[in-house]
Amino acid sequence: ATRRAMSRAKFAFRRRHSRFVLDELYSDDDGSDDEFSQFPDGLPPPQAHAAAHAGVDHVRISFLEARAFGDRAKGAMAEGAYLGMRNAILERWAIDGACGTALEEKDVARALGAREADDVAYAVDLFRWLEENGGINYGIFKEAAKRESDAETKADADAKDGDAPTEARVTKALIAVLRSADLTVDTEKAIRHKLEARMGVGLKEFKPVIRETIEKFLANPSEFADVEDDADDAGETITMAEIPSRPALVDARPTIVIGAGPAGLAAATMLRRQGCEVVVLEARDRVGGRVYTDSETFSAPVDLGASIVTGVSEDPKRRTGMPWLGVRADPSGVVAKQLGLNLVELREGCPLYDTKTGEQVSKEMDEKVERIRDLVMDEARAKVDAGGESQMIGASLGEALKEATENYFLKLVQDDGNDSDDSETHAAVRTEQAARMGQTERRLLDWHWANLEYGCSASLNDISLPHWNQDETFGGFGGAHCMVSGGYGTIMSRLAEGLDVRLGMPVAEVRHDANGVVVETKDGQQIEGASVVVTVPLGCLKAGDVKFSPPLGDMKSSAVERLGYGNLNKVILEFDEAFWDQSVDYFGSAIDSAENRGRSFMFWNLVPVSGKPMLISLIAGDAAKSAETEGSESIVKSVLATLARICFPEDPSKMPPLKQSLVTRWQSDPYARGSYSYVATGSKGASDYDDLGKPEGRVLFAGEHTCKEHPDTVGGAMLTGWRAARQALAIARGKEVHDEVFNLDEMRAAIAKRNVDVEYALDEEENALDHVIDPSELYRRRAQEDYLADAGKEEAKIIYRIMSAVETGEKVDVPIEFATVMLKLRTVPGRRAMINALVDDVSASDRRDWALKHEGLALLNEWMLDSKNHAKTSETLVLMRRMLELLLVIPSDLAALRASGIPRTLKNRFQTHQDGRVRQLARQCGHKWMQALSRKSAGLPPIDDVEEETKKKVVPVRKKPSHLGAAVLLGNATVEQMDVANDDAEETIEVKHVIDPVKTAEEIQAKRDAMISAAHDLPEGQAALAARQAAERAAEQVKEAMRLAEEAQRAAREAEIAATAGVRMSKKNVIASFDSFNDAASAKRERAKNKKRKAADGDDDDDDDDDDETPEISLDDYLARIRKQVRHY
Repeated sequence: ATRRAMSRAKFAFRRRHSRFVLDELYSDDDGSDDEFSQFPDGLPPPQAHAAAHAGVDHVRISFLEARAFGDRAKGAMAEGAYLGMRNAILERWAIDGACGTALEEKDVARALGAREADDVAYAVDLFRWLEENGGINYGIFKEAAKRESDAETKADADAKDGDAPTEARVTKALIAVLRSADLTVDTEKAIRHKLEARMGVGLKEFKPVIRETIEKFLANPSEFADVEDDADDAGETITMAEIPSRPALVDARPTIVIGAGPAGLAAATMLRRQGCEVVVLEARDRVGGRVYTDSETFSAPVDLGASIVTGVSEDPKRRTGMPWLGVRADPSGVVAKQLGLNLVELREGCPLYDTKTGEQVSKEMDEKVERIRDLVMDEARAKVDAGGESQMIGASLGEALKEATENYFLKLVQDDGNDSDDSETHAAVRTEQAARMGQTERRLLDWHWANLEYGCSASLNDISLPHWNQDETFGGFGGAHCMVSGGYGTIMSRLAEGLDVRLGMPVAEVRHDANGVVVETKDGQQIEGASVVVTVPLGCLKAGDVKFSPPLGDMKSSAVERLGYGNLNKVILEFDEAFWDQSVDYFGSAIDSAENRGRSFMFWNLVPVSGKPMLISLIAGDAAKSAETEGSESIVKSVLATLARICFPEDPSKMPPLKQSLVTRWQSDPYARGSYSYVATGSKGASDYDDLGKPEGRVLFAGEHTCKEHPDTVGGAMLTGWRAARQALAIARGKEVHDEVFNLDEMRAAIAKRNVDVEYALDEEENALDHVIDPSELYRRRAQEDYLADAGKEEAKIIYRIMSAVETGEKVDVPIEFATVMLKLRTVPGRRAMINALVDDVSASDRRDWALKHEGLALLNEWMLDSKNHAKTSETLVLMRRMLELLLVIPSDLAALRASGIPRTLKNRFQTHQDGRVRQLARQCGHKWMQALSRKSAGLPPIDDVEEETKKKVVPVRKKPSHLGAAVLLGNATVEQMDVANDDAEETIEVKHVIDPVKTAEEIQAKRDAMISAAHDLPEGQAALAARQAAERAAEQVKEAMRLAEEAQRAAREAEIAATAGVRMSKKNVIASFDSFNDAASAKRERAKNKKRKAADGDDDDDDDDDDETPEISLDDYLARIRKQVRHY
């Protein structure tokens, strides 16, 4: 998962390729996710798209929804009713109306069939919640009052004096009559008479129309859900209950929004729609903030700041780390579609050029370096997995990648055949060789690190190793990444229309207390409000540009200090003609300088989006810092030199002259102070984003730096603006303010709890008689539970009998036996017994044969998929964990894994599981497979996953341990090498090397000669002192080596005693069967009870069994004791 930021969430179009690293492990016939297998072609239905458009799952309630409607949606039936209403509303907005026309409360309530007061109130509450949470009626759209259907317009035009009946008017009035009629009693004639009375005219000529409409209504009433009641013609009141009024504002003072960027404009537009007064204060002379389109300098508008819409359509099938399915589109992309702007989709493919040679990097080399990058990033991530995120909080991503890179090249020269006796010299030589080798690969790797620095807008040395890609869990936005013809700023300008935006008013201070806020601008103006939404960039908060009185709390201040805020700059170039490749939207340039790798490392082709011969060159990392103080002429000159090296490698002078250029300096901008946030070393990751977004009384916060799900995006900033608007609404209405921060594990657990046996769940207030289950069904379930309990024990016995036969020396083909038995096991206890045996008892070679030669992996995948169908119990959870632990010890045969389907199951089912341990194991499996895949593609030998049998070597009996001490002194032996046999018996022990007395003696002499030679080069007094100190150190080292050798001898004697103890052990009470074990256990418990009873009676007679009374044990303990007994005997 570590490398995925190179390809999706954080890097968007900046990726070199979109293929998931483990795609090679997915079989060709892997179809749609089983979530949608019931639908035609496995495609998500409209309600799934509509739900994903709002950022929710069409079959699951989100955590925010559960908090708002948990009491009403408790239980399977109530939750299903809620989801049906919610999806219907979202479908009307996103699918039927294409987000172009506002929905009205009355229309929605009628369409949902709400008539009674409680039903209407429920529907309206849901409608308003969706509106306030960015599900419907957001962006720029037409109000419902402005739309009329063509049929209604034509009918009104045809009506004479407004009284002549038309087919459209008759149908509309008839639907109103049918809705209020008792269709079980009223005949067609009766309905026609009611209709005539309603319209005041005879309608005999419309009898065919009336009959046809009645038949259609009876067959499918929902077909006429959009037809409004014709109340005007009848003079009657609508039968639906009145729409509840919106909550009153108890504080009518305005909400003050500081900043007219994406977050501030999103907050202001939502507040205005909810009837609140809003004042927006903007320090610049324009709106948009870091979304800035320059429409004057060049022949076409150019975005100097944010340029990419990071997803323009929802994806209902994408799985993320969240406990539901699907992701929404970037809200700014939805607004662009509402405005009819031209969105230019960015194409795949980013050719890479080596500026040292001027040539395009070959496909083979490109792919090789990508694999090296993946391998290096895996090793860096492994440090976090080994040490834990909390222990690695201060670790730098740059340092980890640098170390992993050197390790990679060092491994390539470790087995070069150099058998030099001087290990220290040999290591130095290898290190020097590794530093010189792979210069081309290193240069291309630096391009990838520059790309990574661009994504994070900071130097890798400043970026947190454990948390740098924390947003990857949330999956990003759905759909293609696009640029906006005419500029991103168009969206911001249109959002600002109709708002009270006051330009040129930088804020100096925010004073706040429990009664309200006062915002003072730098020119001395003071504005009082109910609350304030602070959307200034993180860089301005770090610089203290806005003073808060009283100051922000320690939590907020610490988060501001810890979270990083980076810098990224652009160099825009315009020529008279385009001389670069027009088949790509961007191309990379690998700079031959690690220090300047971020300078002009990528060029964007603006011809497709602007129609003009323009390019943008990116400057990232440390190069972006230095460019802030460098002259524009110098920067442009260096960029042109790089471009000429790429496009005209043979004769750079042939490059056409430059027409116009511009260099951005966002860090020098006093109202930005940089580009966007990143997770710096020492940061707490997602929790810092959460802390920055939490309100402090009536001071609310929004901006990309407060959005852990979508940082550094315009869409993420807009989402936080809506969040702040909800909080401001709560303040204005006198209600509790929620920070909307949730623990992800708690979310998973809560949703998993609702998913447990929901088919038979009852609400506390529900009458059980309404959900009566047939007595025969209850009997069948209880019988099934009893059967599974008994069957589980029997299945477990099969496994332990096989292992008992193996351990007693019988000839058993374990792989075949397990593959055969695996087809028969149906219960969780039986399957657990087998998985436990495979992990703990079976040899590595047998486990490998079972997995790879006897379709064990394919069968295991079926069990993993089937685990969803078992009851959600602790036993099932343990089974899941053990299956993943088994995958970790199975060889990483990529072809076999791909054929089994396990990688897809792991990604879809276990990486997003509600149990933290399951998710951790799933990630470890993914890391293991990625490492194997990367090593394969990088040309490295595969990792040997087979547990080799322990190598045994016989060490000759040593009469004196002096050579061992010398070996320790010279660093040629380890503690493990000191396990030696005693003088009286030859003991077989595990060693790494056999100590050669002759060789060690020669090495001792060589060391002494080296010390004497070094001493001769010192002044006379220093030579004597150095010699004496060296002698003392040597004596201490020999003394320590002698002590360790004596300990090794004692350990060898103890090992001999332990090895012969089993031979002398009595064989009484050998277990012959599981029944005999049970009988023995029962007898033991009976003896314990007798002893206890005698003790209570005062009888102090000794008992042969000194154990305490044994309580009833669980099945797991029962099986564990059996295995222990079998092994023992």
